[in-house]
Amino acid sequence: MLGETTAQPSGGLQVAEEPKKKRFSFNSITSSTPSAPPPEYTERDVAADLANLNLSATGSPTTDQCIAHLKLLEAFHALRQAVSKTDGLFGIHDELASRSIGRYEEELLKVYEKRWAIYVARAADRFQSWWGQCVPSSFNSQARSRLAQRDLAGDRGVEFPNYSKGGVPIEFTADNLPPLDILMVWHSYMLNPRCFFEDCIRYGSIDFWTTGMPWAAIAPLIDGTSFTYRPSAQAVSLFESKTRLAWDNLNDPSKKEIVCPICRAHVDVPWTSCTNGEVTTGVSSYFEAGTGYAERDFRFPCPGCWLTLRHELFRVQKFKKDVHGLLMWDYAMPGTVLPVTGRTDSPNAISTVSQEAFFPNRVIAIIAKHSILALADTKEKAEVVKVDDVKKILEDAFRDKKNIRRVNSKSSFTVPSGSRVALRRMMSCYWTNSSIFSLDLVGAVIRQGSFVEKMHAIDWYHSPAIGATMNRLIQKYDRFFTIMKNYPGRTIVPTLDVDLAWHTQQLSPKAYYAYSVERTKVFVDHDDKIEENKLSDAFEWTSKTYQRMYHQPYSECTCWYCESIRASHDSGLSRLHPSTRDAERSIDEGGFPSAIQTSPHVSTHNAIRNEDTNLSKQGALDIAYEKACKRARKRGKKEPDRGEYTYMYYSGYGIAMYMPFYAPYMADPCINGGVYAANPACYSSAAGSPGNCVAGACGSNGCGGGGGGCGGGGGGGCGGGGGCGGGCGGGG
Repeated sequence: MLGETTAQPSGGLQVAEEPKKKRFSFNSITSSTPSAPPPEYTERDVAADLANLNLSATGSPTTDQCIAHLKLLEAFHALRQAVSKTDGLFGIHDELASRSIGRYEEELLKVYEKRWAIYVARAADRFQSWWGQCVPSSFNSQARSRLAQRDLAGDRGVEFPNYSKGGVPIEFTADNLPPLDILMVWHSYMLNPRCFFEDCIRYGSIDFWTTGMPWAAIAPLIDGTSFTYRPSAQAVSLFESKTRLAWDNLNDPSKKEIVCPICRAHVDVPWTSCTNGEVTTGVSSYFEAGTGYAERDFRFPCPGCWLTLRHELFRVQKFKKDVHGLLMWDYAMPGTVLPVTGRTDSPNAISTVSQEAFFPNRVIAIIAKHSILALADTKEKAEVVKVDDVKKILEDAFRDKKNIRRVNSKSSFTVPSGSRVALRRMMSCYWTNSSIFSLDLVGAVIRQGSFVEKMHAIDWYHSPAIGATMNRLIQKYDRFFTIMKNYPGRTIVPTLDVDLAWHTQQLSPKAYYAYSVERTKVFVDHDDKIEENKLSDAFEWTSKTYQRMYHQPYSECTCWYCESIRASHDSGLSRLHPSTRDAERSIDEGGFPSAIQTSPHVSTHNAIRNEDTNLSKQGALDIAYEKACKRARKRGKKEPDRGEYTYMYYSGYGIAMYMPFYAPYMADPCINGGVYAANPACYSSAAGSPGNCVAGACGSNGCGGGGGGCGGGGGGGCGGGGGCGGGCGGGG
């Protein structure tokens, strides 16, 4: 139990210190004796019990791999705690909260998050250095250069179908592993499997893609009690000599060196400007006004030409640099390599890529190159340029049908759906991102941080039934993919236990690709940027479908929300199937959490917030809740406790928060977008908003995700700051 319920507020947040947790064991509901009591809890030496895991590679996630994953997540959690709670780190002191107006603990959470936001921004920057200096560009141990479009044509294109079969794994040991913050970024990167695969193809790093998370090397280096990560002294020396960075993120300089795009001066800019100053209206406003590199409103005058250096400028510069590589060396733009299915080994993969996925490259090279390269080519233009200017140039190209025919070699005035998806995917790589990668890795780490904290809160790692729990969730994961196979046009939402197995397999990219393609015929992406209303609706559909197919409830807890969801699709299934009735009795009697306020919610899954939509789903939930209460009374059960719409959310910083609640599929309330360079938990869908589609790229069906959904390979909607929707309802 994470905390005792106090008097609940009618709005806003209330915080409470986290008391000792009760260890929950979510036992299998598929047992032939569903009413059997759970295993007796006994104290044990967890580190000793889990010291000899079998972490050999396999095509499916194994029990021991899931356990090793939990161990790594605990190390990430411990790192976050240490960084966020170090008073004065990065010049940010706890006393900022005491100066602010209002509740001290709530403001203190924001101080903690601000330190962590800066640390993660530095970690993502360090990962890029490690990638450039330590990750080899190789395929089957042979050196590879960056992918050019011509490499996918004629005789040179014969290797493309083989990329998904993998290369030669890189051997990682205690002597060459990177620091923990680098592992954390790498972990989040792989949990965006399509972006990770395509980037590895573009940079010629197929052997690295094949390697995946080296569990056998990492697990023994993490202490099973303190979760301290201890590689060898040789690993420290190797990392520091290769990257010229300190092993410890905190020992790197307090400033970042960047190059002015106009005068080419090397400029040292601070990561944060929020080190001194008086807080008068609360820390949120204070942090939102920050102008350091890790902050949203980054601004710094170049001492060489006095140009104001800004994030938007560097995002446009990234686009221009990639366009230059396309024109000079035929390098494919990000987002334009893989077809809609994500497959490299489909019968017509090469022709599909050249005709559809490369469409944005042809638009740029034939129609838009001069306009794009002219962006920010003077100081005056650079002062005001933004990524939306690129979008407008591409929109102008789409307005003239003659341009489309020129790009299509005079064959057609229409743009195939695969080409439209490729254009949206390409633009999604730039809206909030100036790194060399296809996505903003800071946002990826922060969103995955929600999953890390949920795993810590549930604490399966210390469960006496951990083996049985892992076996059960792996079986449920297999069923999850069966639903994706059967319903390729739907967004299928995992529960938290399914998500652990799903994430674990994605950390073995080659195995995950093979499993995904074998089961669904497409490379299923993992989308952690689905808007919360859509995610909640998709969960309801997934829950109903799972129960209909397997005669068991999908959500294994008895909180009011899950009871309401089950009641909303109860059509007499339990009367028709005794197994369903037994499973429901198991949930009623098996010790599962029953109150959202006081326990980790096994089915929670994080989302992003659409700031332009009405988020209220309370009307539909009101009806479903009344139905759940009626059903409970009929069965002689206690009515599910709604707790006045109040939800206890574990903040990840040791403080529990209570807030108005309408569903567990909420944008993480502990992500304060103002402390990041780009808000990782919110997007705008309003027409014309930055981050939305190029006009004309969505076709007549709008931006709903195309043929997306899990089985659709990610048809490419516009959610998530310009990212492509579709893919899998996931992320957590």
